[in-house]
Amino acid sequence: MERYKILDHEADTGFEVYGGTMEELFRNGVYALFSLITETETVHPLIEKRMKTSGNGELFINFLNDTLYLWDTTGFIPGTVSVRIRDQNAEGLFMGEFFDPARHTLRQEVKAVTYHKFRIVEEKGALKATVIVDV
Repeated sequence: MERYKILDHEADTGFEVYGGTMEELFRNGVYALFSLITETETVHPLIEKRMKTSGNGELFINFLNDTLYLWDTTGFIPGTVSVRIRDQNAEGLFMGEFFDPARHTLRQEVKAVTYHKFRIVEEKGALKATVIVDV
């Protein structure tokens, strides 16, 4: 199963994310988000970052926005992602490194993950989330 697919959108951009579990869906959401920002293939897992996010139906959006905040405030790029979801909380463990303009290419600025057209559905025994981001 593919992790994600980038979508065309009138003014912004978006992606569909796939996963067999919610944890996999969240993990692949981070990979899709950062594929818009930089080339994640060159990221080395040198630094560990942990994050905890809370929410109800908006937990997925909150988690992606918190990950984006980590990027915005520190320049941290996750290379590998592990997620554990319990009740209304998602805990992320990221291994990655800080952005280095000599090694990483900046693709575009992502301002926020939005609720526009957001949905999570189950299709053929797998989960799919549709996400639009403000660029």
